[in-house]
Amino acid sequence: MSSDSSEVTVSTLGEAPASISKLSASPDPSEAPSTTVLVAGGGICGLLCGLALSALGVDCHIYEQRGTSGPSHSGEIAYLITEELDKFLAAHKVAVDRKRVRTAGRQVLADDGDVQLQDSRSQDYISYEALHSALLECFPKDNYHAASKVTLVDASHPDVVVLQLDSGERIAGHLLVAADGVTSSVRQQLLPNCQPAYAGYLAWRGVAALDSLSAEVQHHLADKGTLYKGANLHMLVHPLPCSSSSSAAAGEGQPLAWTWFNNQAAEELPGLLLDAGLRVYPHAVPVGRLSPAVADAVAAAAAEALPQPLAELVASSTRCMGVAAVSDMALPCHALGRVAFAGEAGCVARPHGSSSVDKALQDAVSLADTLKAAKFSVDRALHAWSLLRVPQSVALCRAAAAAGNRLQGTEEC
Repeated sequence: MSSDSSEVTVSTLGEAPASISKLSASPDPSEAPSTTVLVAGGGICGLLCGLALSALGVDCHIYEQRGTSGPSHSGEIAYLITEELDKFLAAHKVAVDRKRVRTAGRQVLADDGDVQLQDSRSQDYISYEALHSALLECFPKDNYHAASKVTLVDASHPDVVVLQLDSGERIAGHLLVAADGVTSSVRQQLLPNCQPAYAGYLAWRGVAALDSLSAEVQHHLADKGTLYKGANLHMLVHPLPCSSSSSAAAGEGQPLAWTWFNNQAAEELPGLLLDAGLRVYPHAVPVGRLSPAVADAVAAAAAEALPQPLAELVASSTRCMGVAAVSDMALPCHALGRVAFAGEAGCVARPHGSSSVDKALQDAVSLADTLKAAKFSVDRALHAWSLLRVPQSVALCRAAAAAGNRLQGTEEC
């Protein structure tokens, strides 16, 4: 089976690179700039960590395997802008006001497609691409290294950690933040027995232009956040900012993003996590890359299982559809040596009640706060941070799993 994650080996790097000599073994606790932080993964989690740590004055560098920005590897289309995320973005002068979209209210649909419940509370959403580009604009350009795939991590040195890129270059730092997502190659190397466990259902995702839908369906779904709860499934719909690449692929007009959670046997996944070239993905196929045959099958299944407005929405999204395997994982430790596991590299929680961005933000802010409180003693900071985050991550995973099991009608794990 092929994979979109970085392949790593478990051997050490041998002799340490010359750059280690440029680092003091124990950085001056009173001077944050003497601390060098490396971040593996330049997605949203990596950028949140990079901004939070750079604000302390540390020398922070991000290494991202992709050469250009693209869709989320985890398959996510958009995120709810929570109060905490809004405050962080404002504090770091990340401009997103023109990149968000606000709903006109929320509603719950009945089995016949009619509105069952509704309220006027609005919510703001931002696409993955819009949030990523806004964060990237605020991170030092020279410290973001695109097309730099981390292939190996050597955590055997007592005072530094070393990473190796696919170019062969070796780089040393006082702290490595693994922010490389649900299929984290850093975690696979250092904690090979700690990997996400499939929860028994998939998150089908798609985007359709509002004007591609019938007038009746447009009236049902336009400008609103929508929930439908059926038998062993549920679906969420919300508007998407017009500026995202996913919305552009969906066609002209205001786009709608949707996520349909549907139970699926584990043995069926290899035939579903396929792109147009029939490549099998280990966790998620990004939106817009799903096999056309699989997308057509999803649309056919939606016609049988969903209310008519939602079935029509799915059928209008076959050119712009993706899928992710919903999974659970909570690490026994969030730090190993001088390596911190952040975001979905450290905790994979089902997306019920909170998103991966919420978890990544909590990790980024708490890691920066803990490092500052420890006066930049990396060892003390990581020990304290892991003790803080592990029980919080376990509680988050349990709560999200319980919510998912209720929504999907599955047994408690």
